[in-house]
Amino acid sequence: MNGIRSNALARASWLEDKTVPASSESYKLGVAGVSAEVILWSGEAIAASFYLHLASASGSGRETLGERLNDPGTRFLPCKVNDHVELLNLDWISYIRIAGSIPEVAQREQHGASRQQARIAMQSGYLLEGQFLCLLPSARARLSDLLNVSTERFLLFLAPAAALYVNRKSIVRIIP
Repeated sequence: MNGIRSNALARASWLEDKTVPASSESYKLGVAGVSAEVILWSGEAIAASFYLHLASASGSGRETLGERLNDPGTRFLPCKVNDHVELLNLDWISYIRIAGSIPEVAQREQHGASRQQARIAMQSGYLLEGQFLCLLPSARARLSDLLNVSTERFLLFLAPAAALYVNRKSIVRIIP
């Protein structure tokens, strides 16, 4: 895990970085899965697989987890936890960690995204270190612009060996 809980030892990573094939169940038709670790506001960690559409609304390949998390019409996100389906309330997720690299990083960098170094103190008690990947106009590319101007519910944050989607409402403070 890339976050360190202030009063607990860091946990070993227990997730595999692989695509989960969709089965024939009706709620999974036309989707592909992505494995992730979900950290709730309480600090509880959950291993989950999220089902994403095979086609992105933006037309650039498969739907990304960031697109789904930032979709204004999505409040609860279905995911597979162990061998059953759960619906997670997006407002109660502190952040989501995906091991390795994700396609969204390359997509954003192709469109001129910049990186902003930061340490984030989260409401869940974790301290995250890494870089925000900002896709803002050059005149408004400061970290404060990302936090105040951007309408994204979850911000893309690159930590060593992982990509994180950080819920902006769970950020307590940021040290640039």
